[in-house]
Amino acid sequence: MDLKKSVFYISKIDLKGTIMYTMVVFAGAVLAMYIDRLITGATTIDVSTITGLLIFSILSNLLRFIFPKKKLSKAQLFIYMGIHLSAIIALGLAVATLMDWITWAEPIRIIFFITQIVTVYIVLSVINTRRTKKLADELNEKLKERYKR
Repeated sequence: MDLKKSVFYISKIDLKGTIMYTMVVFAGAVLAMYIDRLITGATTIDVSTITGLLIFSILSNLLRFIFPKKKLSKAQLFIYMGIHLSAIIALGLAVATLMDWITWAEPIRIIFFITQIVTVYIVLSVINTRRTKKLADELNEKLKERYKR
C-alpha cells in the first residue's frame, strides 16, 4: 500500500495548513465572540468560552476534508462550500448549545449567532482566495523566469 495515497498520510504542508487554518478560524471566532459580548453588554470572555472556541475551531478544521482533492468546477465548488458552511453552522450551533452561549428559546439570538458564523466564513474565504491567487501568481512568475533561460 502506498502510504502517500493513504487517508492517514499527512504531509508537512498539510499539517502546517491545518494548524494555520485552525488558528485563523480560532482568531475569527474569538473576534466574533468579542463583538457579540460588546453588543450584549458582557465585559469578559472567560476560559471556558476560549476553550469552547478552540474546540469549535479544531472540529471545524476537520470539516475541511469534505472537499475532494481533485479540481472542482465553479459550480461544484459553490455546492461544496454550501455543504461545508451548513456543516459548520450545525457544528457551531451544537457547540454553542453545549457551552450555553445560546438557548433555543431565543430565535433572534440564534439568527445573530448564525450571522456571525456566516460573516466569519465569508471573510475567511475571501482572505484564503486572495492568498491562494497571490501564491499562484508568484509561482507562475517563477516558472516564466525559469523557462525564459
